[in-house]
Amino acid sequence: MDLYHPLVPVEVVVPLDHCGDVMGELNRVGGVIEGFDNSDPARVRAKIPAAALKDLEYWAAKKFKGRAEVVLLPTGHASV
Repeated sequence: MDLYHPLVPVEVVVPLDHCGDVMGELNRVGGVIEGFDNSDPARVRAKIPAAALKDLEYWAAKKFKGRAEVVLLPTGHASV
């Protein structure tokens, strides 16, 4: 882990048809996608730079107008 850019585990819960948008945004902020469940709603698990967390939350709130949720997972959370 880079000390200058610590990564935090997150899960983004979003309608299934917008899963690709979320993955693109996670890549844009420098995140590492660890997995996803393609149920509806989809759950995308990733590690993102801590500094990008607020940006991701703002982006999700603006784009999905309450239909998506960004959840900060406990540190050391095992991905599936």
